[in-house]
Amino acid sequence: MPEVISIVVPVYNAERTLNECVDSILSQTYSHFELLLVDDGSTDKSGVICDAYAAKDSRVRVFHKPNGGVSSARNLGIDNIWGGYLTFVDSDDYVDRNYLLHLIEAFGGNMDLVVGGYQSFGDSRFEWRYESKCYEYAELSDCFGKHIAEMPFTAPWSKLYRMYIIQEYHIRFDTRMKCAEDACFNKEYLCHVRGIALIPYSDYFYYSVNSSEKYGANGEDCVYGALQTIRKYEQLTAIHSFDYQHAIKAIISIHGGRFYAYQLNKSFSLYGFKEFEMTYHALFPYLPMLRDSGGRVQKIYNTFITHDCLVLAFVLVRLLACVKIILNANLRIY
Repeated sequence: MPEVISIVVPVYNAERTLNECVDSILSQTYSHFELLLVDDGSTDKSGVICDAYAAKDSRVRVFHKPNGGVSSARNLGIDNIWGGYLTFVDSDDYVDRNYLLHLIEAFGGNMDLVVGGYQSFGDSRFEWRYESKCYEYAELSDCFGKHIAEMPFTAPWSKLYRMYIIQEYHIRFDTRMKCAEDACFNKEYLCHVRGIALIPYSDYFYYSVNSSEKYGANGEDCVYGALQTIRKYEQLTAIHSFDYQHAIKAIISIHGGRFYAYQLNKSFSLYGFKEFEMTYHALFPYLPMLRDSGGRVQKIYNTFITHDCLVLAFVLVRLLACVKIILNANLRIY
């Protein structure tokens, strides 16, 4: 009997892209799967679309829940899985018809995770493809040293997990995190794998949006997200020794950029410096990693941060926020 793969798709206000996503899954050449559509409190027609698919195909199960974020939606899916393997697809993405086939074919022996490439579309277009390679347990340090910070290793999609590992160690997404929760999920899973297979296919099509403002977050969320992710790396390196400083730099750059975007979206005011100061003091050991990250103006801002000139950085970003408001007002006039 072929193994059943469980596919979890978190859905929130995705009526524009949901049909393409689900149709690509239902047309898989590997047909032994269940599809769990988790409607996370959508206010558009997404829930109706999900129910229509479930009425037509017995492999589709739908769960409706109050809005709680993508992590809570994925967790609900995990809690209701029947299959022995798990993969994720986002509702604004789609997959090639051989997506599941290529993933399941790579499983065997001590391989507990299969990772494939992807193709991005939208604001940026490129393809990420691996050479075929299997890493046994003794080789995992080498694997992580080469690939740990790459997007296919941080995203939840374009990979296949063993469900018994997820259930035995109760691995779930952190619902408090708004960014990098998938990286934490993966690092916790990697602590328990015996082997990893990279496959030479880019069957996943990822919708890329270049919008830093979309991911802006307050200081408390950024500090929590950054430190939680770093702790997961530390747990993994306690098992498999490898250099992860490049990954830590990427983490700090991402969360630093989110806090910068959050500051740019605030109205002009000199209030809020205490939150500003506490955020950077909490991340103080990692601040030198912000050097040279971001665009031209953000690099000036980060230079102030890395030299502990927080007052100058705060005044600069408040002025930038004011300029942004003026420019947006002028654009609305015209």
